[in-house]
Amino acid sequence: VRRKSRTFGVHYIDLRPEAKVLILDEPTASLDITSTREIMNTIEKIRGERTVIIVAHSARLVKNSDHIILLDQEHKVTEGTPKELEKTSDFYAQLVSEEEDEINE
Repeated sequence: VRRKSRTFGVHYIDLRPEAKVLILDEPTASLDITSTREIMNTIEKIRGERTVIIVAHSARLVKNSDHIILLDQEHKVTEGTPKELEKTSDFYAQLVSEEEDEINE
């Protein structure tokens, strides 16, 4: 996987057919909502073809993940599916709620 960036902060990813694992570190940081949706749609399209690991502060970005590992200061706090974490993790539930509030404003 090659990652290139333009000077104004827009990133694009060149997916090579032989790449089986895709690691994305804050792939939607500094992007507008349209670009964010495009990235999220692309991730959804390739989910069954590759293992996708996303490092993100956004619950919205990982809401369709099969598995989430929550970290705090480099230490694992908990892990589970998004639905499990909404029920068992106050931190994750609060993050989801705050992001929904931002969208509705």
